[in-house]
Amino acid sequence: MAKLFELDYGKQHFPFRCLTGLESLKRDELPTDPAMWRSDLTGGCSDVCADIIEDAVADYHRVGAKNVGEFLRQ
Repeated sequence: MAKLFELDYGKQHFPFRCLTGLESLKRDELPTDPAMWRSDLTGGCSDVCADIIEDAVADYHRVGAKNVGEFLRQ
Protein backbone atom coordinates (compact mmCIF):
# COMPACT_ATOMS: atom_id res chain seq x y z
CA MET A 1 0.00 0.00 0.00
CA ALA A 2 2.84 2.37 0.83
CA LYS A 3 4.32 1.85 -2.64
CA LEU A 4 0.94 2.43 -4.29
CA PHE A 5 0.67 5.88 -2.73
CA GLU A 6 4.43 6.57 -2.86
CA LEU A 7 4.70 6.89 0.91
CA ASP A 8 8.04 6.84 2.72
CA TYR A 9 6.80 4.28 5.23
CA GLY A 10 4.78 1.10 5.36
CA LYS A 11 2.63 -0.64 7.93
CA GLN A 12 3.51 0.19 11.51
CA HIS A 13 3.67 -2.76 13.87
CA PHE A 14 2.57 -2.48 17.47
CA PRO A 15 2.59 -4.96 20.37
CA PHE A 16 -1.12 -4.81 21.23
CA ARG A 17 -0.61 -7.56 23.80
CA CYS A 18 1.08 -4.98 26.03
CA LEU A 19 -2.17 -3.00 26.30
CA THR A 20 -3.74 -4.56 29.34
CA GLY A 21 -5.34 -1.44 30.81
CA LEU A 22 -4.95 2.29 31.17
CA GLU A 23 -1.79 1.88 33.25
CA SER A 24 -0.06 0.16 30.33
CA LEU A 25 -0.30 3.43 28.37
CA LYS A 26 2.12 4.93 30.91
CA ARG A 27 4.91 2.48 30.05
CA ASP A 28 8.02 4.45 29.12
CA GLU A 29 9.23 1.93 26.51
CA LEU A 30 7.80 -0.54 24.03
CA PRO A 31 8.31 -4.16 25.09
CA THR A 32 11.21 -6.01 23.49
CA ASP A 33 9.97 -9.51 24.34
CA PRO A 34 9.07 -11.16 20.99
CA ALA A 35 6.10 -12.93 22.63
CA MET A 36 4.47 -9.52 23.14
CA TRP A 37 4.65 -8.84 19.40
CA ARG A 38 3.01 -12.08 18.25
CA SER A 39 -0.21 -11.46 16.36
CA ASP A 40 -3.31 -12.94 17.97
CA LEU A 41 -5.02 -12.68 14.57
CA THR A 42 -2.44 -14.41 12.41
CA GLY A 43 -0.15 -16.07 14.94
CA GLY A 44 2.67 -14.43 13.00
CA CYS A 45 5.98 -13.05 14.23
CA SER A 46 8.71 -15.57 13.75
CA ASP A 47 12.09 -14.82 12.21
CA VAL A 48 11.21 -11.22 11.26
CA CYS A 49 10.25 -10.35 14.81
CA ALA A 50 13.62 -8.87 15.77
CA ASP A 51 13.50 -6.49 12.79
CA ILE A 52 9.91 -5.50 13.55
CA ILE A 53 10.75 -4.75 17.18
CA GLU A 54 13.89 -2.83 16.25
CA ASP A 55 12.01 -0.67 13.72
CA ALA A 56 9.14 0.07 16.10
CA VAL A 57 11.45 0.98 18.98
CA ALA A 58 13.43 3.25 16.64
CA ASP A 59 10.18 4.95 15.58
CA TYR A 60 9.21 5.34 19.25
CA HIS A 61 12.46 7.17 19.95
CA ARG A 62 12.35 9.12 16.67
CA VAL A 63 9.03 10.77 17.56
CA GLY A 64 10.26 11.52 21.09
CA ALA A 65 7.36 9.79 22.85
CA LYS A 66 7.49 9.85 26.64
CA ASN A 67 5.22 6.81 26.99
CA VAL A 68 3.20 4.29 24.99
CA GLY A 69 0.03 6.40 25.11
CA GLU A 70 1.84 9.38 23.63
CA PHE A 71 3.35 7.17 20.94
CA LEU A 72 -0.11 5.92 19.94
CA ARG A 73 -1.31 9.51 19.50
CA GLN A 74 1.39 10.18 16.88
